[in-house]
Amino acid sequence: MNRFQYVTIALASIFSINCFAADNSDWFRHAAISPNGESIAFSYQGDIYVVPVDGGLARALTTNDAWDGHPVWSRDGLQIAFASERYGNLDVFTMNSNGGKAQRLTFHSSNDIPNDFTPSGEEVLFSSARTDAASSSFFPTGRIAELYQVSTSGGTPAMLSTIAASQARFNDDGTQVVYRDEKAYEIEFRKHDVSAFARDVWLLDLKSGTHTQLTNFAGGDHNPVWGNDLIFYLSEENSNNFNVWQIKTDGSDKKQLTSFDTHPIRNLSYSNKGLLCFTRHGAMFTQKIGEQPQPVAITFSVDSQANDYILKQLTDVSEFAVSPNGKELAIVSRGEIFVTSRDFKTTTRITNTPQQERSVSFHKDGRTLLY
Repeated sequence: MNRFQYVTIALASIFSINCFAADNSDWFRHAAISPNGESIAFSYQGDIYVVPVDGGLARALTTNDAWDGHPVWSRDGLQIAFASERYGNLDVFTMNSNGGKAQRLTFHSSNDIPNDFTPSGEEVLFSSARTDAASSSFFPTGRIAELYQVSTSGGTPAMLSTIAASQARFNDDGTQVVYRDEKAYEIEFRKHDVSAFARDVWLLDLKSGTHTQLTNFAGGDHNPVWGNDLIFYLSEENSNNFNVWQIKTDGSDKKQLTSFDTHPIRNLSYSNKGLLCFTRHGAMFTQKIGEQPQPVAITFSVDSQANDYILKQLTDVSEFAVSPNGKELAIVSRGEIFVTSRDFKTTTRITNTPQQERSVSFHKDGRTLLY
């Protein structure tokens, strides 16, 4: 489902500019395999979908105009919790895994991201950068999350731990939580972070309150999930990318399971049937322990939620540069670069990134842009 944007830019009444730009339409995120290993929930173009584990036609669970993501399954597979921006920031919602109306569980102004259900399915574990406990020695900041629980029937959330943490999972009997620590604010997708702030995997014993560090690699260790007596996680150790590793709860039997050289693995999950699931460079994979990853082919049969093009009048041109021959004009508008023709009144969009582009100029060859 490609979306095209039709743009008209007016600059000092000299040029009338028309532009089409296409978005990437094939990028799957937040893959979460169901406990029975039969289905995979994932986010795609701002909605939650479910697809059979062997691939095929994906079914939409959410159709709200707001962005929905981060799905997690209850142990019985009957509920899915997810995060949604329906009320301005990310809140935790739950819904029947077969679809239906979503129920809002959190109402704070911080972003709340579900991590797991309790084994009973009666509460949702989520990470949120709310007010730190008064006893915490951690510097109070709204950018580093702690762990909370909220009942699936609603109510006031309760803090599980004041230790900064995210990507947390309960073991089967609910006595332990494995999590990724948060030593300082760092973007979620940073690679090659070898520093004092690089994340590690920890184990919290809920009965004793003891936190045990399981990984001590100088780089990043992310996304831990339980697999019976093992913990699977993502690490850049011994490679230049995030790959799947395993470790026992006592820190032994550490082993690398995948060896991708390019593009990191993200969104790791595990089913009771011994099947791993993850995304890599927008594609989705499953993997049986000891075997090679297998891609999951996904198809869609849904109407677009938006018009194919949107007519806009852009007058906020921040800068421009004229080509050496005077026949083309490079323009910066809303942080993106466009080039328009003087004679043909056509426009090509040069950049389409979340970052801001600026200081555009032509090379003397007239065919190259510097910015």
